[in-house]
Amino acid sequence: GSSAAVIALGLIAACRVTGRKADPEQLLALGLPLEGHPDNLAACLAGGVCLTWADGNGRGRIARIADRVPAAAIAVVPEGEVGTAAARAALPPTVTHEDAAFTSGRAALLGAALAAGDAELFAASLDDRLHEPYRAAGAPHLTELRERSPVGALGVTISGSGPTVIVWARPNEAAACAAELRARVTDAEVLPLAVAVSGAAVRETREETSRGGTT
Repeated sequence: GSSAAVIALGLIAACRVTGRKADPEQLLALGLPLEGHPDNLAACLAGGVCLTWADGNGRGRIARIADRVPAAAIAVVPEGEVGTAAARAALPPTVTHEDAAFTSGRAALLGAALAAGDAELFAASLDDRLHEPYRAAGAPHLTELRERSPVGALGVTISGSGPTVIVWARPNEAAACAAELRARVTDAEVLPLAVAVSGAAVRETREETSRGGTT
């Protein structure tokens, strides 16, 4: 996610300097060779909750399906990091048809939950068999928080490749959930997060300096 954010920043800044229109799909095409995959970059550029895919010509496309997630996201960020190469190496070269069918069904359910804004459907969609079972060892709080869920939690997922995990909570219980996490998980930072609705953009600021008593 951080690499995609930096690439999006560079693309938007370049558009501003050159006067070019910042079209998300055109910028996705420019940034994709740098990022290597479109998912994080598409979300950074377009904002909200996005689907991304390659069309028949190999062009990256973006479909924004929602402005919000029907749950509050609370990140539990431990010390240390998991390198992308190591996280990818943890994945098996093949998966069973059963696991592929299970997870693709949950992905379809996730889309329906986001479109409907349904928290219970969202909770049911969070199960995964393609990457989390293999990366769980690199996310030290994943199993613990799943086995003993904090108040208001709908589910717990790995953030990216780890080691951070996201606790998804009912919005009206998010504050209580975060407070419990801070009390229980003393070796990690607890950060409530929000969906960026607008995506990458240039924001004008004006800085005034004072020299010799004049501004």
